[in-house]
Formats: sequence, structure tokens, C-alpha cells
Amino acid sequence: MKHAPEPEAKRIKIETEPIEGVEMEDPKIQEIPSEDRQIQQLKAELAGLQAQLHERDAVIQKIQGRAEELEKQVRTEIHETRTRLERNFQQRVNTARNDFVLELLSVFDNLELTLQAAEKNQPVDKLLNGINATQHLLHQALQRQGIERIEAVGQAFDPNEHEAIDTVEVEPEQVGQVVGQLRAGYRVGDLLLRPALVYVGREKQN
Repeated sequence: MKHAPEPEAKRIKIETEPIEGVEMEDPKIQEIPSEDRQIQQLKAELAGLQAQLHERDAVIQKIQGRAEELEKQVRTEIHETRTRLERNFQQRVNTARNDFVLELLSVFDNLELTLQAAEKNQPVDKLLNGINATQHLLHQALQRQGIERIEAVGQAFDPNEHEAIDTVEVEPEQVGQVVGQLRAGYRVGDLLLRPALVYVGREKQN
């Protein structure tokens, strides 16, 4: 009786048994990621996106805060500038008004002296000199304020500066011209204060 095959069978059995301390894994299982691993990866990506959003929100809030601060600063500066300009303008108006009033007071002083001279029966020529001096002071006061008298007589009629109150028969070369003035006109720069009331020449009727 032969017993030779027994050692071979024993050897094959030993080779097929797992070895203690060595992990035996199926290669097919290693190729397929586990569900837990996928979840962990998604959670990590989500956490990264949330961190980026948080950083962007912080930057946006910082920008908005700075913009609100700048807007408040600009509004304050505009208000202060407007207040300063209004105050300076009002000061200039008050100064110009006071200067003009002082000049008018000089005119009234001269006029008062003329009236006092008339009450003392001064000669007519002295009264006329006083009146002329008063008129001269008044014209100077107006000129210093930029008020200009409109010279109308002898000029072509201009409806922008003249207001015709009547027409007068004149020689052909004077037709359409201002030949007389009832009241003087005045302007400040390009602004007309009042038109001159004038008489305008017209052709003679045969």
C-alpha cells in the first residue's frame, strides 16, 4: 500500500490557508472607492467652498463698510463746503451793501448842504453847483457798484435797451435814431436794470 500522495495534499492545503499577520485583500475591492471615502471627499470640498464664501463675504462687508464711511465723509464735506460758501457769499453781500450805503450817505450829505444853501437864499449858480456835485457823487457811487448809465440820445433805437414813448418827425438821417430821452436807463454788465424812455425819429409827413 502506497502513502506518497499524502504529503502533496498537505502541502497544497498549507499554501491555500491564510498566513497569520498578513492581510489578504481582493484587488477588485481596492479599485472601487468606499462610500465613506466619497462622503469625506465631498465634505472636504464643501468645507473649502464654505471657507471661500466666508472670506468673500468678509471682503464684501469690508468694502461696503468703507463705502458707507466714504459716503458719510463726502456728505459731511459737501455740507461744510456749502455752509462756508453761503457764509462767505452773505458776508460779501453785506460788505457790498454797506459800502454802497456809505457812498449814498455822502450823496445825501451833499444834497442836504445844497438844500440848506437854498434856504439861505444863496445865488442860483451856487445851488446849481451843489446839485451838479450831488449828481456827480451819485454817478460815481453807481459806477463803483458796476451800474452803468445807458447813453441813448444819438444812438440807433435798440428795443433791448430803449423803450419808445413817442416818435418825432426828423430829418432823413435821424430816422430810427433816439432823438430825445425822458428817463435814463441803467444796466449792470449784460443785465438791464431798466430801459431808457426815449423819443424815436420818424420820417416827415408830406
